[in-house]
Amino acid sequence: MIDANHPELELQDLVEGLLGPAEHATIQAHVDGCVRCRAELDELRRGRELARLVPRLTAPGDVRRDVAVCLQRASDAEQQNGRGVPRRRILAYVLGAAAAVAIAAYVSRREDVPASAIRSYEASKAGERAFDIVTSDPAVLERFFSGRVSFNVRVFDLGMMGYRLVGGRVDQIFTHPIALYTYSGPDNRTLTCGMYRGDLSELPEPNERRDHNDITFLVYKRGAVTAVFWREGDVVCVAMSDMPTDEVVALAFAKSIRS
Repeated sequence: MIDANHPELELQDLVEGLLGPAEHATIQAHVDGCVRCRAELDELRRGRELARLVPRLTAPGDVRRDVAVCLQRASDAEQQNGRGVPRRRILAYVLGAAAAVAIAAYVSRREDVPASAIRSYEASKAGERAFDIVTSDPAVLERFFSGRVSFNVRVFDLGMMGYRLVGGRVDQIFTHPIALYTYSGPDNRTLTCGMYRGDLSELPEPNERRDHNDITFLVYKRGAVTAVFWREGDVVCVAMSDMPTDEVVALAFAKSIRS
């Protein structure tokens, strides 16, 4: 049975900010002195925050079924222990499960890496993210990266193609640390290249695929920006720019090495 000495629906109202000043003070005072209700309140808050972290997506049917089974098992376990399931606990389960469903659906779409990489490129071009190091020397930049990422970073001199190295930084795209470095080219064009440890299977279906020297290049077009991904060993490389797509692809071909 639910203990009438402990608030039930009021905890959810507390999380949602729906209590008036007097009732808020009363419930908060109880929570401050009650270990059980503090734990329940934490469950509600965690479930609410998890649900906010992910977009609204439709999960695969098998994922929805698995979540429903988990919720039913939790309810059955509570009933077998001789306790009714408090509505606040059910709500915490539902919020957490909804977040799990959304996360599963979000990951299944696998759209994060290109979008995250392009956001990083755009932030650099807008001056919102500064370089960790400013240099036009590829060797200096390679030494800088060697102590900051767990893989070898190759930085090419693209001077013969009209692009001058200006600097680099360590960033993160999706869940991957990435070494990013930027070139300045003709007509104020910029080219940002990156390397991270990962796999092309994480990427969504590209706008197009191109092959060169037995390497497959995945081409993504997002607004004015083109991002080209390819794999070299256990490292994924990317070249990004708002120049015409064919020019970005040509520069990616130029800096690629068959592993």
